[in-house]
Amino acid sequence: MRTVRAGESDEDILVPPDVWRARLHLRRGGWFTEKPVPLPAAKVTAFLRRYAGPAREVLARPETEPELAEAGRIALDDTDRTGALGVAVVVAAVGDAAPWQKIGTAVASAELWASRRGLAIASEAAVLLAGLYARGSVRRRTPDQHAYPRPYHGWVDAQTHFSTGVRARLATGGDDERAAAEAAIAPYRRDGTPLQRLMTSFLVPDREDWLVEDLAWVATAHLPWGVGVPLLLSSVRTVAQLESAVAVLDPKSLDRSGPTLPSLVEGLGAEALPTLLRCYDTGDVADIVAVLPTDAAFQALIDRCTLPALRDAAERYPHRAVRLLALSDVKEMRAELHAHVVRHPEVAEAVLPALSGSAAQRVRAALGPLAGVRDAPADRLPPFLVSPSWAGARPARKPVAGLTAEFPAQVHWLPGERDRHLHRGDVHDSLTQTADLDRGEWERLARDVLGRAVGLSELFVTGPAHLVLPLLDEGKSPDLWLLDDWLPQVLARFGTDALPLAVRVAPQTPAVVAPMLLPFTSPAVAALMAGWFRTKTIRAVAHEWLLRHPGAAARGLIPAALGSNASRRSRAEAALLAVAAGGNQQTVLEAATGYGPEAATAVTALLGDDPLWAAPATVPEVGAWADPVTLPRIALRDGSGVLPVASVRHLLTMLALSRLGEPSPGVTIAQRVLQPRDLAEFGWAVFERWRADGMPSKDGWALDVLSLTGDDETVRRLVPVIRAWPGEAGHARAVTGLDVLAVLGTDLALMHLHGIAQKAKFVALREAAATKIAHVATARGLSEDDLADRLVPALGLAADGTLRLDDGSRWFTVGFDDQLMPYVSDESGRRLKALPKGAPAARARFSAMRKDVRTIAAGQLTRLELAMITGRRWTGAGFRAHLAGHPLLRQIVRRLIWGVYDDDTLVHSFRVAEDGTFADVTDDLLPAADDAVIGLPHPVELGAAVDRWSQVLEDYRIGQPFAQLSREVFTPTGTGRDRSAKPPLCTR
Repeated sequence: MRTVRAGESDEDILVPPDVWRARLHLRRGGWFTEKPVPLPAAKVTAFLRRYAGPAREVLARPETEPELAEAGRIALDDTDRTGALGVAVVVAAVGDAAPWQKIGTAVASAELWASRRGLAIASEAAVLLAGLYARGSVRRRTPDQHAYPRPYHGWVDAQTHFSTGVRARLATGGDDERAAAEAAIAPYRRDGTPLQRLMTSFLVPDREDWLVEDLAWVATAHLPWGVGVPLLLSSVRTVAQLESAVAVLDPKSLDRSGPTLPSLVEGLGAEALPTLLRCYDTGDVADIVAVLPTDAAFQALIDRCTLPALRDAAERYPHRAVRLLALSDVKEMRAELHAHVVRHPEVAEAVLPALSGSAAQRVRAALGPLAGVRDAPADRLPPFLVSPSWAGARPARKPVAGLTAEFPAQVHWLPGERDRHLHRGDVHDSLTQTADLDRGEWERLARDVLGRAVGLSELFVTGPAHLVLPLLDEGKSPDLWLLDDWLPQVLARFGTDALPLAVRVAPQTPAVVAPMLLPFTSPAVAALMAGWFRTKTIRAVAHEWLLRHPGAAARGLIPAALGSNASRRSRAEAALLAVAAGGNQQTVLEAATGYGPEAATAVTALLGDDPLWAAPATVPEVGAWADPVTLPRIALRDGSGVLPVASVRHLLTMLALSRLGEPSPGVTIAQRVLQPRDLAEFGWAVFERWRADGMPSKDGWALDVLSLTGDDETVRRLVPVIRAWPGEAGHARAVTGLDVLAVLGTDLALMHLHGIAQKAKFVALREAAATKIAHVATARGLSEDDLADRLVPALGLAADGTLRLDDGSRWFTVGFDDQLMPYVSDESGRRLKALPKGAPAARARFSAMRKDVRTIAAGQLTRLELAMITGRRWTGAGFRAHLAGHPLLRQIVRRLIWGVYDDDTLVHSFRVAEDGTFADVTDDLLPAADDAVIGLPHPVELGAAVDRWSQVLEDYRIGQPFAQLSREVFTPTGTGRDRSAKPPLCTR
């Protein structure tokens, strides 16, 4: 006798999802007994009438058998006197002629034929249809033709839909018409083709004797790929019948998303599970398995980590979910348990007494954070987190009529920018060799080019201005081939005269043209940039233009921003607000004044609006994977409580509205009021849920979120993911991850970005990181080497390079060995193997530091060794600030020998003493001015001083972090040596 667990009595009953009503092959006495609601007869009749002409063409082809053609024509001419064969031929012909998207109407046509000619004729038509072949014509299939047609041919889909409709009518119709239909199709079990015989068992699944006969027959019939067997799966009732069918079935031939599997579960219930798991990957049938009310089914979802289906099953069977998830020690399942417990704490409390050991501990751990948590009161929250304005109706604003953006086009080149445009590419054509042509020859050549419509771009680049300028004015547009080569040259050559040409071709290749337009201003360019500002791929270029030309942008955008055209207004408003947000609000207001007092008042009101109105008109819908109830709670900085669940939903929406590097105004406000560490954990949880849900591209904002919520711990977690993604066909995601690091911009984030640029398994990722780190360096006015010097985090170390950890009752000191590996000492100075377990805060801090230092050490040792090999130099001031004076790098610096150079010649060598002073080989103080040139000498440069320095380091018991003094050197010999050259550093 089965023991019913508390609260689980309903969890052992299979209740079909409502969506299965439209998905099942209905059976008499099954789950759903009400008649399906048919399409209106007029709609079905119109469908058949519409495709009657193309169907007649199919029937008229000579390949169509005459008897079938005649039966089909009769059915098309007079629906009320056609027989079963005519119905079957019409359905096949219409299915072959109609678009596949419309074939579903064949289901309704089954209802139509059944109501007009009776269910018996419709049933016989379904069987006859299984014996027809329609592909440009209609033919019979012979009894020995087993080859089953491939899916996605229109008539095959029509056959499937029609037979499904007939079966539904048989399952829900009266006993008398069902009996008549059975009598009409019974003869085909003896005289029909194999597929017609199997169709009879499909249409009348309660005739178990037919099913048993057919299963026995297919077991010995050697049907190729088990064709037709899926028809029987919708009728089986026992495991033995299922096993008999599966034995001859090619699993690949079964549509896993169709009605067969739900119909199979209706017949067998949970007994179908072992066969389902054996024949198919659970991922293919996970939604079916999730409905089964057994521990075995739920455990199968856990074992295969099919999360969307697992979550569906957990909501369906919450008690079972707590019991079984608590038994798993897999990371993903622990996260699912936590989310489930947070969503259903009362269920967890009910199940907890029956759990023991680690399972009980996991449930208690999930319940623990819920105890004593209180929501922050609404009056302590920013208004948008309580009742966001974008969730309601936006206040109407009266348009300002009669405004037109009119100002002359201008070009404003940055230093060197015009030259870069002018020499952007090569023009490969004979016209590039025409410098010596006279005026008449040029004119003849131009006429030839215009007549051929070939070579126009080359003419624009190299032709005389008196010929080219009229062509630009006439609106001539050359071929876009090699546009990124020739158009920059034309723009650089003719300036604003060539701007109309660029504006004309811009909509066709916006990503190519947009950067070329950065120096130009005009009303047309402003309109283009406003549109591009709403795109993902060109938004950054448009934003750069808006901030580079705030005055022109404002003059060009104000008329549209105050106009009546809704789409242009929305684009212009967003761009105008971006201009103002970039520190140009006064510039925007001054431009508005130029359009009159009414415009000035309207723009003032626009800038004074709630900044959240800048959100798109369509607010994104956050996926179910980001359930606010299950995400980590975020405390407010003022200690008033945690963010309520409703407010978390608003926060998620604002995060989804943000773009990488451009947080929405609501996020900026939230960052000021929420605890940073809680916000970072929240953002990481959102990211992990997105990954677990298969990383849907429409929710890619979940990766961008890390740039808004993340901290250094986020960086430590994200970098390994970025490095792995290219190997998982995720290069684009990895590059976005690099953008996240760049936008975060902390020393640790940029250090890891630089590390990926220096060393990564995947070349494309390494190149992308190098490009981004170069942009960061340029933005800061530094070389990449100088930037790398500044990216080494201090990790909270004191000036002497140590860190004191305090757990309240005692303290510990962290130091570093000659390989920059951290160690910890107690108050007496004794080194410890590990921090005691009773100091959790100190242990967590030390663990994080050890991870960071491991990464830093590997990168910095390589970087300094490379500096020795390449002869990199520092100023005295830079050396003190970023190397000798850095609390972490000083541990490495003082273990190396350094040099002062004059015109690339080593003048003095020195080491950095423990007190930070510079000492020469005799331990005398060596002064070095701020403008001194300092480098890391190779042993070839040190010469005889190598032995003396080696003795000094040995006396001080200083080990070098890499081979400098001990580096092996080979001196070339032979008469061919160039004695004027410097000795080569052969082991560099």
